[in-house]
Amino acid sequence: MIQEISKKDKWIPILVFFLLLVAVFLNLGIYPLYLEEPRRALISLEMLYNDNLWVPTEFGVYYYKKPPFYNWVIIAGYKLFNDNSEFAVRFFSVVSYLLMGVATFWAGRKYVHLTFGIYAAFLFFICSDLLFYFTITSGEIDLFYSLIVYLSFLTIFHFYRQSNFWMLFQVSYFLTAIGVLTKGLPSIVFQGISIITVFLYHKNFKGLFKLSHFAGIFTFIIIVGGYALIYSQYNDPSLFIFSRDSIVSQSMERTPFENGFFKVILHLFEFPLELLKILAPGSLFILLFFTKKARKSILQNDYIRFCLVLIVANIWVYWISPGTASRYLYMFFPLMITVVAYPLFVEETSNKIKSILKYIFMGVMILFFITSIALPFISRLQNIPNLVVISVLGALCFAGVLYWFIKWPKWQLMSFITAFILMRVLFDLIILPIRATEELGAQEKAIAEEIHEITADAPIYIYKEEVAFRSAIFYLERDTQKVLKLDSASSPNQFYLANFKLIAKDQPYETYYQFNHKGIDFGLIKFNP
Repeated sequence: MIQEISKKDKWIPILVFFLLLVAVFLNLGIYPLYLEEPRRALISLEMLYNDNLWVPTEFGVYYYKKPPFYNWVIIAGYKLFNDNSEFAVRFFSVVSYLLMGVATFWAGRKYVHLTFGIYAAFLFFICSDLLFYFTITSGEIDLFYSLIVYLSFLTIFHFYRQSNFWMLFQVSYFLTAIGVLTKGLPSIVFQGISIITVFLYHKNFKGLFKLSHFAGIFTFIIIVGGYALIYSQYNDPSLFIFSRDSIVSQSMERTPFENGFFKVILHLFEFPLELLKILAPGSLFILLFFTKKARKSILQNDYIRFCLVLIVANIWVYWISPGTASRYLYMFFPLMITVVAYPLFVEETSNKIKSILKYIFMGVMILFFITSIALPFISRLQNIPNLVVISVLGALCFAGVLYWFIKWPKWQLMSFITAFILMRVLFDLIILPIRATEELGAQEKAIAEEIHEITADAPIYIYKEEVAFRSAIFYLERDTQKVLKLDSASSPNQFYLANFKLIAKDQPYETYYQFNHKGIDFGLIKFNP
């Protein structure tokens, strides 16, 4: 199934990579922000409008759950494309995903061989949770953060192997500082566990007390402390730690301490199954480990052992935490793919299991082909422009890669990977236009447009407490170029977005617009004098 990719064949993975670029950027900006995307985009907008890149706010109120580094990344997107579009919000997160794959290729090529590096990168790229979910909701923080953590992992291995401890500690603690300024405390946990594990694994406990280690810690303190010092000119930086909605309180929400015993026990069983699902199709290669030779093979290479050790050392934190979401695990995806795919490149691997994988791959590709043919017969898709053309072209493409799979056995894995990328292109052309008009984010964008028509350039305030419809608030702030601030004053002749339940019964007001969001009635109102 796997043969070495020769120099004359390098153009094939290059073409597949260009197809991937098309797949992950196609229609990336046509659908509105949703889930956590609008929060990140909104905070970034407010930092621009406040002319203060050091202090994140949400609804004009200090925001303590995340430091601002990822907001700077989104702002860079705004500046690069000279607009505050959905594409600009998502761009650098998708770039982070691509860079994680490039780093996976680099490490696989350097520490195993070229062919392994190519396939390890592509198997990371087509992980289902990434290809069909998070590179789509890519305005969120986690792909960028995962890149930072993953680069730190690679830094530790690369420089330890060279015995270059100054670079190991300087670069890894620099990345840890960036991680802290991105997402807070988890980076300190990753760094502490990873550094201690690697040095103990190599029986080099004394290495933890080298001057170079303390110099690395000093670099970390300078960067994080420098930000805290600048922030202190505007507000108390300790509130990032001690406020009710701080980075600490948010981290603790998902730990065993904040969940019941039975939730923890249930999660212990559910977690491995969830991991298999989100890593698919790469998780299929776990079948290879049914043979003893395959299990032994992962111990024969220093880099593969390192990946395995790092996974075991860090993953337990999430295994025992019921609040773990799949996106919190993305920094482990390249390590996991590297480990589970390695036996495929070892001659001793069972031919029987390779044959089973071959027929699974073929079955999936046939399913993709049938799906493409069936598209014109799905009633919900009838409003998609050129649906029949998309269906026919998709079916021809899947038939082509299926022929490639059968005709040239040495390219079976590459043709399977190509089929997944083509499926993402089909997803871009079919599902994303639906999201652009029918999902909750689209509804909120329409609400924002209607409210803006009523208010024109008049300021709008949010009455008493923050609201959940952040997509609408983002689009209002973007279109009005004003921060929608929280206000409890009930000032007359002023526009408020209000939850009707928060308005006193004897408080007279006039309603200009009314809508329902997740079962709660809201309105655009003005209080009477």
